[in-house]
Amino acid sequence: MAPLMTGGLGTLPLALLTNEAEGDIDSAFAQFQQRLQNERVGDNVKQDLSEAAGWLLELWFPADIVWKLGEGARMKTEDTMMYRVMAGQELRQSILRQGTKIHGIPGAAIESALKAITDLERMRRILDRVHEAVS
Repeated sequence: MAPLMTGGLGTLPLALLTNEAEGDIDSAFAQFQQRLQNERVGDNVKQDLSEAAGWLLELWFPADIVWKLGEGARMKTEDTMMYRVMAGQELRQSILRQGTKIHGIPGAAIESALKAITDLERMRRILDRVHEAVS
């Protein structure tokens, strides 16, 4: 684990998958978090590395362990790419479902325009106002 934990930042999430880390994942994750905190890189890089670590942990450890680690680190689920993708899909489906009930089946242009929206807050505002739309 030590070479991966002290090597380049790109190897840092991999340190959590070693046999040594598996033996004491709480300690390994604490080291991971400390190393990230000490690095002089942008918050976006730190977020990307945390997200990568989360993905890898989900593949290797049971969900309850990953959940506990994430809660202890105060990781924001809303900041992960997977959350944004899943939330976006759910919001689009809800907008289309509600819009179809009120206005009928949407045309291809509307569906295409909706797929192009990536701002979750904008989609939430659209969903809140679907019933007010004229068409």
